[in-house]
Amino acid sequence: MINSVNSVSQVVDATFPIPFASNRICTGCAVKHETGSSRFTLLKPGIYNVSFKAVYSSTVAGTAILAIEVDGEPVVGGRIVNTVAVGNTYSGYVSIPVRVYECGSVSITVNNLSTIPITLAESAVTIERIC
Repeated sequence: MINSVNSVSQVVDATFPIPFASNRICTGCAVKHETGSSRFTLLKPGIYNVSFKAVYSSTVAGTAILAIEVDGEPVVGGRIVNTVAVGNTYSGYVSIPVRVYECGSVSITVNNLSTIPITLAESAVTIERIC
């Protein structure tokens, strides 16, 4: 299991992945993440629960799209989508199951798929191997 967080707010440009500054909890050897990186690698076969939550805003009005991606591809049901207005703050949460097959690994990132920059506060990703 891993729980990685950003305790300081950060601006993530459009189409960029979200880096996570610290690993608050990290147990076992099924998930690899280097502090400050946006990539998580699932190393052992099984089913994982991947969840992401954030408080977010933007200095530009538009549609905010934050998405969990598996091996570089957005996953259906793995997106937070909201029309944002300047000066408003929003919160979102998404959770998806991810399968890792025998003799394989999977790369996980959370990306800002919006066409606008998003300011994130209290963002966190948690990945648990459930079976």
